[in-house]
Amino acid sequence: MSERPSLPLLNPQLWLRFAYMVLFLLLAMAARLVLLAVIALQFIWIAATGRDNSYLRRFGDSLASWLYAAVRYLTFNSQAKPFPFDEWPEPRLSPPFELQPEPSIAEGEFVAADDEFSDSDRPPQH
Repeated sequence: MSERPSLPLLNPQLWLRFAYMVLFLLLAMAARLVLLAVIALQFIWIAATGRDNSYLRRFGDSLASWLYAAVRYLTFNSQAKPFPFDEWPEPRLSPPFELQPEPSIAEGEFVAADDEFSDSDRPPQH
């Protein structure tokens, strides 16, 4: 007897993968809402204090890493299932954000330009 080639559509591994994909798609949609909250909270924190909240920054980085891993799984670029089937991603170290004070310029004060311009840099006069 000769074996018929089976249809990929009938492969149970494909349907198990589909179930995981639905799960990760729902989790990614929820994670987008959490990310939006982190962005808003971080903006409010910086507006109030002038510097970022390191806990929010680190959580935002690890959430972004999780979203990246989930999208890679959803698009068949990875076979590794992200959290909760793997460890939660560790945040990467990044420098803290801090607002720099604006230099004050008194009205009518002359401020020297940083760059030297030549006549060839100027637009033509008509």
